[in-house]
Amino acid sequence: MPETIGDRIRKVRINAGMSQRQFARSVYVTRNTVYRWEKGKSVPYAHDVQHIAELCGVSCDYLILGKCINIGANT
Repeated sequence: MPETIGDRIRKVRINAGMSQRQFARSVYVTRNTVYRWEKGKSVPYAHDVQHIAELCGVSCDYLILGKCINIGANT
């Protein structure tokens, strides 16, 4: 099964060393919201994706698509 945005959110949360509760507080949502994202029951709003990316040091492209995209790169 392909990796989902919820899988990637869980991965970056764990890599940041945060519990769901700590992560939720940092992103200004409830723990239940983080749980629902990670289980694929809902998806974050764009502003939440941006906040998660900044908090965890990853790109929005990584969270949404699973890869980094370099627009205009000659590769």
